[in-house]
Amino acid sequence: MSEEDVLACLDRVAKPQCPAQASTAHAASIADPPARSEEARGRRRPAGRLPELRCENDLAVVPGATHLFEEPGILDAAAGLARDWFISHLTMAPPGERGTTAGSASTPSRRRPDGPDRRVRWLRSAMAGKHDLAVLRVGVSAAVPESVAADDMTEPVSLATRFTLLGIGAMNSPRYAPAGLLIEHGQVRVAIDGGPGAEPDGPVTVWLVTDERAELIRQLRRLAAAHGLSPAVSAYRDSGLTITPHPVVHTSHPTYGYLIKADGKRAAWAPEFLQFPAWAAGADLMFAEAAGWARPIRFAKGTGGHAPALEVAEQAARHGVRRLVFAHIGRPAITALDAGYLPPFGEIGMEGAMYTVSNDADRSG
Repeated sequence: MSEEDVLACLDRVAKPQCPAQASTAHAASIADPPARSEEARGRRRPAGRLPELRCENDLAVVPGATHLFEEPGILDAAAGLARDWFISHLTMAPPGERGTTAGSASTPSRRRPDGPDRRVRWLRSAMAGKHDLAVLRVGVSAAVPESVAADDMTEPVSLATRFTLLGIGAMNSPRYAPAGLLIEHGQVRVAIDGGPGAEPDGPVTVWLVTDERAELIRQLRRLAAAHGLSPAVSAYRDSGLTITPHPVVHTSHPTYGYLIKADGKRAAWAPEFLQFPAWAAGADLMFAEAAGWARPIRFAKGTGGHAPALEVAEQAARHGVRRLVFAHIGRPAITALDAGYLPPFGEIGMEGAMYTVSNDADRSG
């Protein structure tokens, strides 16, 4: 395969082997599992760009992964990152149709003989360790629709709804930005909660909140106003995405979580509650409370509080939640995590991490 055959590639290690090293006309993405030891963590590269590549590129960290992506749900997360990168870059013309590349003369448009328009050949990377490199080749310049036609080496690919944690901190967290979520579904971008240091980049379609009397509501109003929006508890529906507020037991005034339905899947955003919300039962993905660790945090005069992470883990497993991500981390939880404790079910969210819900995740449990 020559360099000109490559439109986009992905390497699962932090030392990129993609042919994209050689040309600004190619695109590369790397999914780099974080190291476990303190020494290795100190050497780990942060998410972002790779300066050694002379092309458009991105480095994404898969939270909780080891080098073979063997942990539950991790392979799906890595595959989702790879899929989204490939789909977003397949809208570009093949290198030979994009004019002059670095150090080369302009190449006329050409049509490869190995497939019809918009056919994609995926030279499969077994992300579980059989290969380190995945390359996509395209036959002609064409926009890729939401469902890509498959050939004898591929399966249909669809655009998945993406959930990115803007922050995972409880109020006055000494370590994290305020808990917040960005939902991306096609061209729709929905922010929920967040705050200073946990606001989305780029355009926002609507800004939802779980508590219209929250301590950060003034700051949220200013942040949302910059996008021409006003934060509110509200339902949202558009283009196959449905977001519905549901009440939670948390404090003396009405507070809510959100049930998100898209791609035939259900996700729940419930960063603050004292009692596990029954409406989140059976969720494929749940972002949940972890302000406390072993004991609940109760407000004065019995007006509400926060459920502890250990109880949330037990209740989520009992209620059939398939994947639990703790996304509202308070001081007691930070202390426990720093001491090496982990919840019996679920994972600790990471700021900036992106999550998807796929059919593969369903099968893997």
